[in-house]
Amino acid sequence: MERLSIDLKVNDLLNQSDLVQKKFEELRSIHDTVGVEAALNHLEIASRHFDRATNGSEEALFTDVVYRTNQVFEGMLKEAMSLTADKDCSKLTPYQIEQKITGQSLISDKVMPYLQMYRTGWRNPSTHDHRMDFSEQESFLAISSVTSFCYVLIDLMLQRIAEKTTASTTTKSPKKGSGDVSADDVVEFLSPLVADAILATQVGGSHTTEAQLVGLLAGLLSGLVDRQAIKIDAMIGDDNRLRADLVVDLNDQTLPIEVKFFRGAISPTRASSAFAQTACYAQAMGVETSLLVVFAQDIDKANASLLRASELKFADADVRWMVYSLL
Repeated sequence: MERLSIDLKVNDLLNQSDLVQKKFEELRSIHDTVGVEAALNHLEIASRHFDRATNGSEEALFTDVVYRTNQVFEGMLKEAMSLTADKDCSKLTPYQIEQKITGQSLISDKVMPYLQMYRTGWRNPSTHDHRMDFSEQESFLAISSVTSFCYVLIDLMLQRIAEKTTASTTTKSPKKGSGDVSADDVVEFLSPLVADAILATQVGGSHTTEAQLVGLLAGLLSGLVDRQAIKIDAMIGDDNRLRADLVVDLNDQTLPIEVKFFRGAISPTRASSAFAQTACYAQAMGVETSLLVVFAQDIDKANASLLRASELKFADADVRWMVYSLL
C-alpha cells in the first residue's frame, strides 16, 4: 500500500514571525519603537539558538532560548504597559504588570491565562533556579508563546495609539460631564466624526485591525463621556463567552457597541450575524438599545441594502447602526 505523503508547510500557512514583523512595521510608522525593537531582537536570537541546537550538538542552547524569550516576555509587557498607562513601567515586575493589566481589563480573559502560564512555567523557574534545563519541546513552546504575545501586545499598543490620537483631536461635547447622555446622544455624536477620525489617524490600511478601530471609537467617545465610563472588550454579565467590543455606561442605561471590519464584500449571512450578535448583547444586559459600527473596504449600494435588510429583521431589538468605508 502506497504511503500517503502530506507536506504541510506550517511556515507558509502561518508564519508567526512574519505576522509580528508586519505589526511591528505598522507600529514603527507611527510611534517610537526602540524598546519594542530591542525585545524583538531577543526573539530573533532565541530563534537562532533553537536552530543551532536542533541542527548541531549544543543542546544547552535550548535553555538559552528560554533566557532570551524571558527578555522578550518582560520587555514587551513593559513596553505595552508604559504606552497604555502613560508612565514608565520599566521597574515593575512581570507579576506587577500582569496585575495592572488584569485590573484594567486591558487584555481579554481568554489571553491572560497564557501570559500567566508563561510567567509561572518558564520565566519564574529559569529566573530563580540556576540548575534548570529546558528541553527542545519546552524551548519550542517558549518561542511560539512569546511570539504570539508580541502579536497581541503590539495590537494592544496600536489600539491605544488610535485611541489617544483620536481623543486628542476630538472636540468635547457640551453634554460631557452633564450626567445626561443617552444612547441617542452617542449615535448622534459619533455619526459625523468617525470618517474624519479615520483620515486623522490614518487607520484604514491593508493591515488595519478591529482593535485599532475599537481604539478610534473609544477616543471619540471620550469627547462625550468620561473615559472611566468606556469599557473595551467588556464581559457581559457573568458569561465569559459574551464580550462586547465597547460598553458605555450612561446616566440611566448601558450601551453595548459591536465593531465589525469587513475586508471583502458583505454577505447576507455576515450582515445578519452582525446584527444578531449586537442584539444578543443588549438582551443579555437587559437594555433596549445597542449600536453596530461597520467598517468595510468595499462599500456600495448592495452592501448598504444588505445592512438595511438585516436591520429590518431585528427591528424589535433596536439595533442602531452606521457604516464607514476605509478606502
